[in-house]
Amino acid sequence: LKLPAVFLGENSLAGLADLHQLEELDLTSTTVGDSDLQAIASIASLRHLNLRYTFITDKAVLCLSDIKGLRYLNVDGTKMTTAGIARLHQALPTTMIEPSMGPMSPESVSRGSVDP
Repeated sequence: LKLPAVFLGENSLAGLADLHQLEELDLTSTTVGDSDLQAIASIASLRHLNLRYTFITDKAVLCLSDIKGLRYLNVDGTKMTTAGIARLHQALPTTMIEPSMGPMSPESVSRGSVDP
């Protein structure tokens, strides 16, 4: 199911929990935040989840860690820190996680590096 750049209101993802055979969900550039992920955490069939450029933070780790069958997760462009991504790697060791670059300072951009 691909929903990139769609405006999602409060509780918009609640109905997805009934899609027991959903394997792929693309929420790139949507208004999804940490609390929205509770609705999809119970989808055991979910294998591929794209959360690029959403409003998730390290608080999302708790919900995302419940999706044990997840094989691919993209959190690039979110506010998830390297510490949050490390916790995801521990909770989901078989999941390929495309990391968020984390917060960038002007100094790190000019040096060509990213702050941890």
